[in-house]
Amino acid sequence: MAIVYALVARGTVVLAEFAAVSGNAGAVARRILEKLPSEAEARLCFAQDRYIFHVLRSPADGLTFLCMANDTFGRRVPFIYLEDIQMRFMKNYGRVAHSALAYAMNDEFARVLHQQMEFFSSNPSADTLNRLRGEVSERKSGGGVPFILRSGAEGFRRCMAFVDLLLRVVAFGPTLAAAISTGTSDETLSVFTEFFQFRARFDDFPAFTFFMVANAVAAGYLVLSLPFSIVGIIRPKATGVRLLLLVCDTVMVVLVTAAASAAAAIVYVAHEGSRRANWVPICMQFHGFCQRTSGAVVASFLAVLVFIVLVLLSACAIRRQR
Repeated sequence: MAIVYALVARGTVVLAEFAAVSGNAGAVARRILEKLPSEAEARLCFAQDRYIFHVLRSPADGLTFLCMANDTFGRRVPFIYLEDIQMRFMKNYGRVAHSALAYAMNDEFARVLHQQMEFFSSNPSADTLNRLRGEVSERKSGGGVPFILRSGAEGFRRCMAFVDLLLRVVAFGPTLAAAISTGTSDETLSVFTEFFQFRARFDDFPAFTFFMVANAVAAGYLVLSLPFSIVGIIRPKATGVRLLLLVCDTVMVVLVTAAASAAAAIVYVAHEGSRRANWVPICMQFHGFCQRTSGAVVASFLAVLVFIVLVLLSACAIRRQR
């Protein structure tokens, strides 16, 4: 049987309940009831191991109709089952349910939960007969909400994966800009005549060379990681992909942070000089060179912040899947 558990509740007070299998379905269902916010949507789904808890709320009556079904059974039929249960429950009890005690309707309505559970689990015509009614009801009760935001725990992981993809696209800009800006930093200063010149070029400083290469590597990595991030959206339970991105993102945090810190030290000396070492600031003469390298360092640190957020997102997603 595909649908194996169902209950009707007012708030956290269970009015009727039936379980076709033994286990902790009742305990999980009660935790769901306790954590449901008052302003939650009319239809919700929560994943638990190989099962999906489907919740149909009736804000006008303050009632909640919940069932647990196999994750391979889909979402349409369980919600049609809940709509059928809601209709039968309101027809039999109506306003009495507003003040009824816990399990007041269990003796009678548990049989109805069981009978309809068997019908919708085993009758292939159940979906066909109710498809049109289900689609109309879905539109009225929040079907316009994007699927990525209304699929319970799986939808939350999918939403995190979508944010992960967006952040990778955002981080690509600063890393690429930093690499290009540094690699094209070249300024020549003529003194007295054009035959007596001073030149400032990025490869005169090993730190800037390292900085350019590190940001170029980070930009290339971000492009290569996009397909893996998309897999996370399509398959939010793919822990292996998340773990791979977590490790690689951590390496990028270390690499880009080290490169940006080294370049920032050179930029600081170029702007301020060092009295103890008798180094004079060169930015008074090489304005263009200093502006480009300074901007590149700022962009690189912005990318570091995005990488840190990516690491936290991946760690959070992996933790929620365990």
